[in-house]
This record gives sequence, C-alpha cells and structure tokens, in this order.
Amino acid sequence: MNENLIRQNGFGIRLFLSDANHIYHNSFVDNPTQALTDQSYINLWDNFYPSGGNYWTDYDGADLHSGPNQDENDNDGIGDTLHTINENNQDNYPLMKPYRFGDLNDDKKVDIKDVATAALAFGSYPGHPKWNWVADVNYDNKTDIKDIALVASNFGKTYL
Repeated sequence: MNENLIRQNGFGIRLFLSDANHIYHNSFVDNPTQALTDQSYINLWDNFYPSGGNYWTDYDGADLHSGPNQDENDNDGIGDTLHTINENNQDNYPLMKPYRFGDLNDDKKVDIKDVATAALAFGSYPGHPKWNWVADVNYDNKTDIKDIALVASNFGKTYL
C-alpha cells in the first residue's frame, strides 16, 4: 500500500491477522489512531533508506541528520528516530512532510512549476551544483527521468 492520503478516520489503517504487508509513502493525517495491528504480526512500514516510510501527524521527531543510520551531518526529510506502532511494527524512516505526490513547492497542487523544478534539477545528485533534494521524488539520491515522470503523472492533482 503506497501513495495514499489517510485522513481523519477512526483508524488510519487497521490490520488484523495480517502480516508481511509493505506500507510506505502514505500520509497518515489527523487520525485518532494512525495505525493498529496485532502485535504478533509483523508488517514493513517503510521502503528503506533513502526512499523513506510514511508521514505521521503524530510523529514528533526531528530531522537533523541523514543516512541509513541517521548519523550523518545534514537533514534529508526523514526523521532521525523511528515511529513506533507497536512492539513489532515501526516505521524506521518516517517522513517529515506529507508524501509529495509531485507537489514539490508545497502549494497543494501539481502544476508546471513542479515539473520545472524537477526539470531544472535533472541529472543532479547530492553535491552537484543543480541538486535540489525536493526534485528527488523517489528518494534515490538522483534526479532523473523517473522523478520527472512521477511529477508529471500527478499533474493537475490538488491536495487539501
């Protein structure tokens, strides 16, 4: 399950007798219970580093570091501490902002400005003069045709 906005429900997601689900790149927003799953079942709540996990409005961690162990200097849009769902389920790489779905400038719509932002960073990577981390939509540390395609596939969408 990925790229969903789960907002203002009694339960953001509720899993029973279900394990080995891969849940990432979702935005869990203002749900009284963001996620509920039986502790004896294990699900994967992130897509590893640098892709990241989910955005949780109840996550109160900080983003001061980067890297797979969140121990390198510089921020990366991923929280430095995990988001715990229960003893056996956690998002190891919680996102600090709602999953972008192509909205690179946070104006709640995907338009030509977002496409232009991705295009201007095309071919770049961390340390490159054109690098703009927001254009790396799939978090693979490079801005390439996959990122531009992800932005373009959401062209015209608006978000609350």
